[in-house]
Amino acid sequence: MKKFIIFFCLNLLIGPCHAQDFQIKEENPYTTSIRANMLPKQQLTKKIEKLELVAKKTDSLIPRLNLIETYFATGQLGKIVNILKEKPKIKKLLINYPYSGLLVVKTLAQLGQNEEAVTLLMKINEKNPTDPEVALVAAQFYERKNELHNALKVIDKYLNKSPKKPTNFAFFVIKKNIYSKLGNNEEALKNIKEALKLQPHFDAGWLMLAQMQESKGQIEAAIKGYSNYLQIASPKQKNFAGNMLFKAIEKKLLQLMFNSIVKKQPNIEPTEQQKFKNKILNLFQQKKYKDALQKLDEHLSLHKGTDTEKLLKIQALGALQQFDQAAEQLQAWMLEQPNKKLWFETLHLLYFANLDSIKIIDVLKKVEKKHPNCLNATLYLGDMLTRNIRYKEAIDYHNKSLNLTDDPCLQTSIFFQLGFLHYELGQFKKMKVTLEQGKALGLQYPPLLNLLAYYYASYEKNPEKAEPLIKAALKNAPDNPHFLDTQALIYYRQGKYVKALALLEKIAKIEPDDTTILKHLAKTYTKLNMPDQGVIHIEKVIKLTYDKKKKKKYEQLARNWKKIAHEKKHNLLCRR
Repeated sequence: MKKFIIFFCLNLLIGPCHAQDFQIKEENPYTTSIRANMLPKQQLTKKIEKLELVAKKTDSLIPRLNLIETYFATGQLGKIVNILKEKPKIKKLLINYPYSGLLVVKTLAQLGQNEEAVTLLMKINEKNPTDPEVALVAAQFYERKNELHNALKVIDKYLNKSPKKPTNFAFFVIKKNIYSKLGNNEEALKNIKEALKLQPHFDAGWLMLAQMQESKGQIEAAIKGYSNYLQIASPKQKNFAGNMLFKAIEKKLLQLMFNSIVKKQPNIEPTEQQKFKNKILNLFQQKKYKDALQKLDEHLSLHKGTDTEKLLKIQALGALQQFDQAAEQLQAWMLEQPNKKLWFETLHLLYFANLDSIKIIDVLKKVEKKHPNCLNATLYLGDMLTRNIRYKEAIDYHNKSLNLTDDPCLQTSIFFQLGFLHYELGQFKKMKVTLEQGKALGLQYPPLLNLLAYYYASYEKNPEKAEPLIKAALKNAPDNPHFLDTQALIYYRQGKYVKALALLEKIAKIEPDDTTILKHLAKTYTKLNMPDQGVIHIEKVIKLTYDKKKKKKYEQLARNWKKIAHEKKHNLLCRR
């Protein structure tokens, strides 16, 4: 009997741990709901089945909110409308749950029930004026309906009540578009500038700004805007649909730059030279570049030629896509006048017009060989070799440049470039020495201070030394995402993981493809016992990493964190 009782008690204790018994026994609907929400995206059908089962067993509205989100994800909009009809009280609840509420608004709008959608949206916006997505959707709704002043009210209410943050740039872009429609170009210009202050890597914003400045005749500012656009725009835009736009912008930038350089040349030409220049400019306006080039060649063969006339020849060659010939012509002038910065600047411009960087390096090396003390040649060689990932050669030319100048501003910039190159080569001791030399010049150059702070936080794990450096850098550029990433790393080293996470989440929205920021974010999530989020972000890093060694290292991290995440879920279910 004793044995039977013991056996029976053991059965009671052990029985619920068997998988079969666990499924046969009816589960609490709320446990089912939790389990359903833990299912991955690939199992949406199973998730719907579980949530529908919960909805049948309980009158609670919360599981139905989960159903709305899942139905929207699978395009079952009719079923969302059915929930609204079956449980009309849910509309009041949606006002307090803006994410689900917006999904219902979008559903109603897609099904043509616009008035109901707008009514619900306005109620959600009134209740949640500082919710960015609600404000954004509300403003866009008003803009589409051409109720532009109402759209501005929604945006201004949000901006006045919410803290200043980089993601708010989208609201300033909408304001720019609204003011453009209203014909208020000054306000439009002001708002696109505000957007770029918050999101300096917003490529389309630089394009908008450049176009507006060009139309106002602000050519120098427009040149800067177009240059920033070309440098920031993603490779996808260059290689896909934006390829034609890219080429058009490159051509426009080159033309504006040449025009700007030509205008800066001293206007002391004799009357005959002025007449000749006007003839060439007229041919340019008619896009008769071959004729212009022919006349320039004839003229330059007979006369020494002014700087303006020579620049016009390079512009004509560029317009005809004869970039190699333009480079060779510039090489001849550089060899004659190695101290004339104009020719080096012009050669550098041709890089943005698709002149092969190898050709540029070849030209500069020939000039440097003949004129070994030519600072212009060594500086531009250092830059072009860095762009070609030929770091060791770049270091040699940067060191040579240091010996050719006594300008502390230029020296500080060179020390920063050298520090960056040593970092890329994994030469961390040299990186430290070089950056400390640059810092010793006392000019408080923010990029150099940031890189030095990053060195101390990363490689010496010394946040106390890094802290004052990053504070000094952020004083000059408080919104720079790379500087903020260093600050987040310092928080991490200090054990302030929550502060680090808040900062990294913010800047990851600004720089979504920056592997360093994503890696730091992944590590911070894992440190805060969120390994599933760590896995998501380290997998993004893996996709963006081309270095095989680094890729293997990150893949191992992902495997380790997946195990931790799996064990965490298993333990959670067992406790339940």
